[in-house]
Amino acid sequence: MFICHKFASDFNMNLKQILTKAEELFLSYGIKSVTMDDFAGKMCMSKKTLYQFVNDKDDLVKKTMKSHIEAEKKAMQEISKQHENAIDEIFAIGRHVLVHIGKMNPSAMYDLQKYHPDGWKMFVDYKNTFIYSCILSNIEKGIKQGVYRDDFNPDIVAKFYSARTEIIVSQDVFPFPKYSVMDVYAEYLKYHVRAIASEKGIKYLEKQKLT
Repeated sequence: MFICHKFASDFNMNLKQILTKAEELFLSYGIKSVTMDDFAGKMCMSKKTLYQFVNDKDDLVKKTMKSHIEAEKKAMQEISKQHENAIDEIFAIGRHVLVHIGKMNPSAMYDLQKYHPDGWKMFVDYKNTFIYSCILSNIEKGIKQGVYRDDFNPDIVAKFYSARTEIIVSQDVFPFPKYSVMDVYAEYLKYHVRAIASEKGIKYLEKQKLT
């Protein structure tokens, strides 16, 4: 049961507001459990009005995923600008990711993969291209700074990182509530950094109490 907070009558609804609310609901309740009737009610609008913005639920999911990915790209680029040290940067990315994971219903990613394959493909493409490039850039930066070792293949390790993202949210591998997605990701991040950190990097980690 979703309670209607009456704001649709207060201003003209636009697609951005719809997608923001859709992301909030999908993360909180999972995708499957949020029907179009539920969503229209939550937005205090008729389904007829809602369908002026999206064709159906699958279209809503795809548009929401596209909006989320665009926002994440901007956030990651801003984090990179703010942190010169590669280790500080990767942990800042981790903190950013953990905020979103903390809001996520464990079934959200499962629902996306099972019921909305086009939306899932968008996520996989984002992970395999943008996330991969961010991690590769971080690795190359860390090697130049001497906080990461230089005796491994950055391309392969960056692909390891991006590929493991699906395992982190897998209910088959880490079923909820036995495993918290936040705990799994936190361990994964520490594992990644310690695996590639140089002696200088390990000392920095210990000094900053990052892991």
